[in-house]
Amino acid sequence: MAREALASVDNPTIEGAGKAVFKKNHFCLWNTMNGSISTCTIQNPSRANTLTFSVSGAPSTINTVEGDPFNGVHSIPPNNPTMNVTAIGDFLGTQVTIFNISSLDADCDVRVVVAG
Repeated sequence: MAREALASVDNPTIEGAGKAVFKKNHFCLWNTMNGSISTCTIQNPSRANTLTFSVSGAPSTINTVEGDPFNGVHSIPPNNPTMNVTAIGDFLGTQVTIFNISSLDADCDVRVVVAG
């Protein structure tokens, strides 16, 4: 399945649901919805570089589908179009920050898709 191309934006904000792409040393703010189940999927579109990012501001009860805390540091290796970090739940209207902390030597975009 081909990925939809999105332009990279410096420090985008997602209101409830939407999509964003941003480069290393930039962040995305996600203003979540209260009382509804949301799905946040983070992908690495790079074919050459590992994506490393941190998540903060999510309720402590939210975990990834793999069972790890959503808040914290995650990495996704390159050239893995089906690999992602996904969290599902009621984010309680919090403001979640996703910060691209990829290596300075490895420029890598973050692709965030939020469905509410």
